[in-house]
Amino acid sequence: MLPNSAFKLEPIVTGTDYSQDAKPIYALLCTKSAGAGNIIMKARGNDTGVTMPSDAFVVGVIYYIYLGELVDDDSGNVEFIGFRYHAMPMVL
Repeated sequence: MLPNSAFKLEPIVTGTDYSQDAKPIYALLCTKSAGAGNIIMKARGNDTGVTMPSDAFVVGVIYYIYLGELVDDDSGNVEFIGFRYHAMPMVL
């Protein structure tokens, strides 16, 4: 197995479907978190969105999730940077 290393850091955009990419986003770095509201995220391979309060995310923390889509951010105050694999260590 190859070590996990990001070959690309990508700003996460609300409404963009990341589930079809050959090299998926495997982690999110929270770069901004303020205010009240909710975030709805879908994991890769899952059609059901999970709703979380936006103030649950801490700036500077990496959240490991195979992101399918950031469906909605009604707070507008949370920003993430996505990490992609340099080479896939396994088949999803």
